[in-house]
Amino acid sequence: MEQWLMLGMVGLTAAASYMLGIRMAGLRAQGLLTAAAAVAEGVGIGMVFLALNLGMALTLILLVRTVTGIFLSAYLLDDVAWPILSFLQGLLFRAWLSQKRRSQIGTAE
Repeated sequence: MEQWLMLGMVGLTAAASYMLGIRMAGLRAQGLLTAAAAVAEGVGIGMVFLALNLGMALTLILLVRTVTGIFLSAYLLDDVAWPILSFLQGLLFRAWLSQKRRSQIGTAE
């Protein structure tokens, strides 16, 4: 039941934002596909950052264990902040990358 409530609310707010975007903000429906592709790219980059962050953190934990003999638990990686921060990194990198793309398009004309 909880999943249906969540999906229903997300669907309702998505439909409302679509209608507001078209009617009030003057957005085009065709631009939604481009926006969805940009979000997918940002999420993909975020997943790369997540893998890198967790891999490097685990390597550091194992290195500290080996070199110093101090026990650090791999459970330090079990925190919801890792994916949130990694996806923010991905979205920031995606936005930065799109600025470069826009400037290249502007100079090509």
